[in-house]
Amino acid sequence: MGKIRESIKTQPYLLSMSQIEVVEENTNAFNNKVIGKMSENLKDTQLNFVLPVACVTEKDDKYRLLTGENIYEAAKLAGLKELWVFLISPSKPVESKKVFEQVLILSKLNEVAIEPEDIDNFLVLLNTRTISELCSFKIGIGPKTAPRIIENRPFSNFNQVQEIFKVRRVLRWLRTYKQKY
Repeated sequence: MGKIRESIKTQPYLLSMSQIEVVEENTNAFNNKVIGKMSENLKDTQLNFVLPVACVTEKDDKYRLLTGENIYEAAKLAGLKELWVFLISPSKPVESKKVFEQVLILSKLNEVAIEPEDIDNFLVLLNTRTISELCSFKIGIGPKTAPRIIENRPFSNFNQVQEIFKVRRVLRWLRTYKQKY
């Protein structure tokens, strides 16, 4: 296992679906349509590329799911027998509580599932809207950036936008756009 700190070990790990426990109050499920799409992808690949976070429990051979309940539900629906997770193993109870809280807070950043049509719609927005319209969407594009977007148009693909305006910034715009629209 790798180490985040001396007292916390981590690694990707393949768990049997029967080894995973889901805590009810952590569930923040997507709608059934999204879980259905995720399930179809999992059926095709038989592998999850996004790793939920799980932690060891006091029970032998049982692991608590901290994030990724939607991936877990889609995997169940797809009939997968195993699921890859990012496993954390804190050695101290105090460390454990801090890690769990941090994981839950950080996982909120990854709750939005971006579909290919979302990227297409976002590119249409960037390629067609005026300066004032780009700013009015309140997704993080301001009056200094909007003219730069117009100067660099048309964008033929999402990578082009990321190269010009930096990956993290563009992903933040896209994530906010997806959440609002």
